[in-house]
Amino acid sequence: MKPTTIALLALLLVALVVAIILMRQPGEVSTSGSTGMTIAEFDSASIDRIEVRGRSESAVLEKQPDGWMLVSPMRYRADGEAVTQALSKARRTNVMSVVSTNPAKQSLFQVDTTGTLVSFSAQGETRTAFRVGKTSPSYTETYVRRENSTDVLLADGVLISFYSKTPGDWRDRTIFSTPEETVTSVQLRFGDTTFTLSRSDSAWTLDGQPAQPAMVRSFLSSLAHFQADSFVDTAVSPMPPQTCTISVQETQISFFRNAGATQYYVAASRGPQLFSVSSWKADQLLKRKREFLGQK
Repeated sequence: MKPTTIALLALLLVALVVAIILMRQPGEVSTSGSTGMTIAEFDSASIDRIEVRGRSESAVLEKQPDGWMLVSPMRYRADGEAVTQALSKARRTNVMSVVSTNPAKQSLFQVDTTGTLVSFSAQGETRTAFRVGKTSPSYTETYVRRENSTDVLLADGVLISFYSKTPGDWRDRTIFSTPEETVTSVQLRFGDTTFTLSRSDSAWTLDGQPAQPAMVRSFLSSLAHFQADSFVDTAVSPMPPQTCTISVQETQISFFRNAGATQYYVAASRGPQLFSVSSWKADQLLKRKREFLGQK
């Protein structure tokens, strides 16, 4: 072995030993198994404000009489499921161990100022706040540090997906939602062709003709829980041609697409927001008359 190679190996060995020594400085604590603690303790029902501050983007959500609202950096109805999960995760996620009490090591676990800061407040008072850091080497746990504490905690589960969101991820992507059983009539208009699906008792007809039950069930399932893939927040000019308008329960849902495009622009009469929906998802709704009647 060449002398230069031996020297390089020696240097690497020294660097490794130094790193191990540094990682075991006073202030390092390691325990195994659950500590019996959760990340935070608070009454979910009392929380009326959530702030999530990442490296480059932040979001503020507030509870309104009719549900949660994203109030910063924009104002829009919040995704209720995302809010519920954020509250639940903080209260139910177990702390497995304390991995460090050394402030100098917070950056190693990304629980310093680079970590995502999550705070829950009630009536203007912060009830709990913590920083979500990186995932553990096993990718089954997450490093967390409570604000005003030097303890770096190892928490069970991957928390990044629940808190490290863009502001848009907190927005409600629902375009239309209703219980399937409440739908009794749906009108579809393609250009100058209009037809209506109607239910009488349990039988569906299309302009008086029996409709295919399986096709109607699939259509209603997609319509009753119709969500966007993303939001369109900039003006679209020129707007693509209108493909179809679906009218249901006093709501009109309009679809626009250029030929060959892989997504539709979708607008609903309940608000000015424009959405983007993939072609395969929109095609679950854009059924022609012959398809409902089982014709080729």
